[in-house]
Amino acid sequence: MKAIMQRTIIIGIIALGVGCSAPLGGATSVYAVGLPMLEINARDSALWVRGSPGDQIEAHVEGVADLRHPPTLELSVEGGEVAVLEVRYPDALRSPTSIVVTVPTSMGALINAGGDYLDVRGVDSVDIADGRGDLIVGGVVGDVWIEDAGGDIFVSDVGGVVSIRDAGGDIDVTNAGGVEVIEDSSGEVTID
Repeated sequence: MKAIMQRTIIIGIIALGVGCSAPLGGATSVYAVGLPMLEINARDSALWVRGSPGDQIEAHVEGVADLRHPPTLELSVEGGEVAVLEVRYPDALRSPTSIVVTVPTSMGALINAGGDYLDVRGVDSVDIADGRGDLIVGGVVGDVWIEDAGGDIFVSDVGGVVSIRDAGGDIDVTNAGGVEVIEDSSGEVTID
């Protein structure tokens, strides 16, 4: 009973925009009923984002290279309209980290990433600014926008238009409603 009361209090605080956080091994969550978008700021983390039936956003740390400096996940709701997930590192130290985020399938994602790997599947729409590393996007109902500084890009099964600005790496897009490669500095481009 005590755990249920604590969870209810945390969710009530989130609804007011204060938020909550989780250390390594912990998880953080918020109800997302009526929220159209989740903004994720995870500059130095490998990131997996998965759409899931339901009405909750959940995030947890899967692994971290340096256990002395694990990140903290801070999840909040801003203005009652956008949920924001921040990955924060202590003392400005950044250790490679893996973060898993689950969102309702009806929700879009705005992702600022820069880790070695980004994998997004089953969301409504996605807007990605990625600093480096490989990028996989699949099963998106609406549009996909990608701005990528390096690494290969693989996109499949998108109902809307895929727009890509890429500074390096290969691009492979299959089964999309439309494709627009705005810029590609290097690498092969394959569109099926």
